[in-house]
Amino acid sequence: MIRARWSGLLLMALGACAAAAPQDDPTRLAHARAQLRRGAYDSAATGFGELASSRDTTIAVVAQRNHVRALAERGRYDDAEAAARRYRGPSLLVPLGDVLRTRGRLAEAESVYTRAGNARTVDSLTAALRLGELRVERGDRAGATRI
Repeated sequence: MIRARWSGLLLMALGACAAAAPQDDPTRLAHARAQLRRGAYDSAATGFGELASSRDTTIAVVAQRNHVRALAERGRYDDAEAAARRYRGPSLLVPLGDVLRTRGRLAEAESVYTRAGNARTVDSLTAALRLGELRVERGDRAGATRI
């Protein structure tokens, strides 16, 4: 009877330890993405911010891009811009351009989109599209069609 009780307590303690064990980065990334899709931007931003310095560079880049996106979605444009500039890297150029465009800093956004297109980043086609949109909004249809 006492042995069964101790076994039960040991099993509960092991279960609690397993539940409290840190998750691996891919699991944490999936969790943060799910939070972003649900609209829990603050907790998603926290999760992405923690993963931004992951040892796995693929996870780090995805987390950095989504961190900037989550901050911008909450209207925290200063934080989003600061994060994009801090992380650097060519994969952050389009998200940085998006934040600058939202803030009305169109000349800077155009410059960033141009750099992203020239760097042949993963989303260079998105950069070209956004650059064309900026030029059309400015009334430069000829410049937009040359992209």
